[in-house]
Amino acid sequence: MKPKIRHVIWDFNGTLLNDAQLALSIDNRLLRQMGMEPITLEDYRTFMRNPVELFYQDLGVDLQKYDFKWINETFLEEFNREAVNVGLMPGALQALQAIRDAGYTQSILSSSYEPSLLHQAQALGLTPFMSAVTGLLDNGGGTKEERGLHQLALLGVPPEEAVLVGDMITDAFVASHMGCRCILVAGGHNTRRRLSQCGMPVAGDIGGVLPILLEA
Repeated sequence: MKPKIRHVIWDFNGTLLNDAQLALSIDNRLLRQMGMEPITLEDYRTFMRNPVELFYQDLGVDLQKYDFKWINETFLEEFNREAVNVGLMPGALQALQAIRDAGYTQSILSSSYEPSLLHQAQALGLTPFMSAVTGLLDNGGGTKEERGLHQLALLGVPPEEAVLVGDMITDAFVASHMGCRCILVAGGHNTRRRLSQCGMPVAGDIGGVLPILLEA
């Protein structure tokens, strides 16, 4: 019998933050600069994967001609500048409130730079719901999985009593490496069809997470 879930770890980008359209817009600007045709949101969600270098490779970008470091740095510079104008997923705050009311504790785990992540989480009204907000550090500090395990240790939550909620196949791998369970949410950076191939429960939107939790 599996231990009861008592803690929910939220991925940030594409799960809480409604930023897939922004990422698509920036990628299309980059593709045009490289003489390529723009892609649709469905294309983006179909091809998007980590490491991101493989995403551009799958799109047909000539990485011998165009340096990935330039692509990545340009994307991040534009994304960080414009992300301040991006809001939460529809129903996000209501979902967080409902999950808290159901007795679960919650936290954020992201590959974003932690000081920037904390600032953004505060600005969006997320921090009152969270026991911790954890991102990556500029001094190394470990991978997303390592940071997540560090977060759980500080909170006193065994990994088997936690669930990671994310919007990408990558999040399923992170959860597996951490030893916690996973719920995937459609509407972020991967298509529902791709998410369903992981064998994890998939919610149609963020409001669908709690019913899955209650059945776990």
